[in-house]
Amino acid sequence: MFIDNKKIILLNHLNEDIEKVSEILGISERTIRYRIEDLNEFFIDEKIDYKIIIENRIIKGFGNLEEVIKELEDKNYNFSKSERLEIIFLFLLISSDGCKADEICSLVDISRSTFKIDMRFIRQEFEKKELKVISKANKGLIILGNEIIIRKLLLEKLKKIFEIENKKLKFFEKISSYEVNIIKNYISPHNIQTVTQYLEKLKIVLNKKISDEAYQILMIYLLIVIKRLKNNLTLEKKLQNQEFIKSTYDFEIVKSNIFILENNENIKMNELEIIKITEFLLGAHTYNFKYSFYENWIYIEKMADDLIKKVSEKINLNILKDSTLRDGLINHLIPTIYRLKNDIELENSIHREIIEQYPVLYSEVKTALKKIEDFIGKEFSENETSFFVVHFVLSIKRMAEKLEEKKKILIVCGLGYGTSNLLKQEMEELFDVEIKDLVPLNNLKNIDISEIDFIITTTDIKKLEVNIPIVKVNSILTKENITDLLTVGIKNRKSRINIPEIMEIIKKYSSIENEEELEKILADYFKNIENKEIEKFIELSLKDILPLKNIKIMKNAKTWEKAIFQAGKILYDNGYIKKNYIFEMIEKIKELGLYMMIGEAIILPHADIGENVIKTGISYLQLIEPVKIEDDIEIKHIFALASCDKNEHIKGLLELKKNIDENNLKEILEKCSTSEEIFNIIENISK
Repeated sequence: MFIDNKKIILLNHLNEDIEKVSEILGISERTIRYRIEDLNEFFIDEKIDYKIIIENRIIKGFGNLEEVIKELEDKNYNFSKSERLEIIFLFLLISSDGCKADEICSLVDISRSTFKIDMRFIRQEFEKKELKVISKANKGLIILGNEIIIRKLLLEKLKKIFEIENKKLKFFEKISSYEVNIIKNYISPHNIQTVTQYLEKLKIVLNKKISDEAYQILMIYLLIVIKRLKNNLTLEKKLQNQEFIKSTYDFEIVKSNIFILENNENIKMNELEIIKITEFLLGAHTYNFKYSFYENWIYIEKMADDLIKKVSEKINLNILKDSTLRDGLINHLIPTIYRLKNDIELENSIHREIIEQYPVLYSEVKTALKKIEDFIGKEFSENETSFFVVHFVLSIKRMAEKLEEKKKILIVCGLGYGTSNLLKQEMEELFDVEIKDLVPLNNLKNIDISEIDFIITTTDIKKLEVNIPIVKVNSILTKENITDLLTVGIKNRKSRINIPEIMEIIKKYSSIENEEELEKILADYFKNIENKEIEKFIELSLKDILPLKNIKIMKNAKTWEKAIFQAGKILYDNGYIKKNYIFEMIEKIKELGLYMMIGEAIILPHADIGENVIKTGISYLQLIEPVKIEDDIEIKHIFALASCDKNEHIKGLLELKKNIDENNLKEILEKCSTSEEIFNIIENISK
């Protein structure tokens, strides 16, 4: 029988009342009794002369406890999976210079196969934090990612394991001996002595109170900094409120005394490291001491969320999901609270302009700020309030622009739904629009178009009584169509490139010598390509994407699914797609139904652009005997499409659709008896 730490920990609570132990461990008395039963059973199985009982509600042990503990250590008890994963996670996190798989296997006494299984979970946990576990030659497993995230994760873990008391590590009650040993090997008494000396000097010079919890957090963070810098793992990314923090008196004091850490630990701090330490120090003495240090930081975010919610309700506009507003308010609150606590007034006043232009919004924001004022214990000045108003003005403008850009579109088709569905996909890819519906021309009179901004149609529509612009386009948009749509005021869909996210991805897989320069180059590059929605297409004609080898005549298919499968198989056999694309086409037809029809008995099955497409092409399968797709609808001609992007197939499809609509292509193809005859027709109609 195996026993885990959750049960063994009861040995630390002998001669204590079961109710008290229940409260300490956060488990029920019944659970404690079950665990005692398991322990006693374990002692019997392992021939350990010891027994635990509950007498008059007191947990008592009979036997030699020291021998029991020694036996347990010798047995090297089996971890529960969660315990084991926690220890591996911690060990990887503190092993800045890497750790070998064999070290971990030895640490928690597991096989290589179990280690591999455990690492799947560990990797997933790190990925949730936007971190990656990689293997490096001669170093083993290393955590890569944003240095601030790694340090934050370390801080969250370590503050739950120990605190510093009288310049010594004091471990919390539930911590295993394995975690204790890991931490003792990570942090030395010399490290603690250095950090204590530095913090005591800051306290004296600044002459400001620091709560006990904040002091512990600062201690642990500085210990982490020392260990990370010893492995050349420094902060490199620009920090929020960087210039503000540098302007504070606290920064000067932190910087002027940083030599204590550098000299004692043989490390070198760059300016970003000093700014980050100052940020922690500011948080330690700037906020409300009714709340703990960590609660203060969390409360800043909560204050921003509450402020947005209150103002959103007052102005009757949903700005709750404006992440730019939220980030701006959080970063504005920190220096604002510092200024209020230290009686610093902003030099530039914008109050007059704000109160003249936005009197109602100013009043609503001022009212909403009351809860924050109560938290700080001071009232915002008119000027400080005005700067909060600016954040909301910008948010409202962003929302207005967003609402203005989203034009509501109704697509009206002539023959079938298939072409209108292709048109819908292209409209959504190229333009910032909301497609409200796709309707056949004969059903237009039954549609409520009061909220429609534009009607896009592939067929002629007589003038409607309502004043709504009507734009006629081809079934598949041409460059001229795109220009026409832009001219009437339908805005193109800009790529939303997130440079910081791209930078983080690059940093995960390589080192960057000049981060700021790379950010600038990326920004310039994406700016140049952002609006190129009407680039010259790679124009593939119908004969380019429908060669002879992609044409087949077949007598019949038992079901429409089998017919589509055969058409897709042609593309698969000739190297255009992966097999999954065939099933995606079938699912798409089930989802969209007749929207894939592009003419009488003619269907154009296709799936989404993606990894299952190898190259652009069309296959043509003609059934001698048609197959039903719905009760009264048959298909006989199947043109299966696969495209690598939204452009390559356009010219070829335009040629196909034009000849179906205008030149009786369906009837011509039905007169052909061989694939060669069909391809000759394709060559003649393709330019």
